[in-house]
Amino acid sequence: MTLEIGRDTLLGALKMVADVVERRTTIPVLSNVLLVAGEGALRLTGTDLDVQVSVTVEAAGELATTVEAAKLLAAVASLKPGAMAIEPVS
Repeated sequence: MTLEIGRDTLLGALKMVADVVERRTTIPVLSNVLLVAGEGALRLTGTDLDVQVSVTVEAAGELATTVEAAKLLAAVASLKPGAMAIEPVS
């Protein structure tokens, strides 16, 4: 399960979704963003249980995972523009 996507494409979509995600919550998964990729697209979803935001962007590969939104946003923002690959670690 590897995902290939442009850094700027992912960063723009992630900024939209991360605004909804709760930073401090008693339910830890609410601080995460859901990443589901397949068939040439990546869907990012974030929620605070009142509002849900989903963004779909073009990407190659397959992936299904959740990641802490703030950490992923900081990591992607620190990278240089260009293509990048995301691969979950077991």
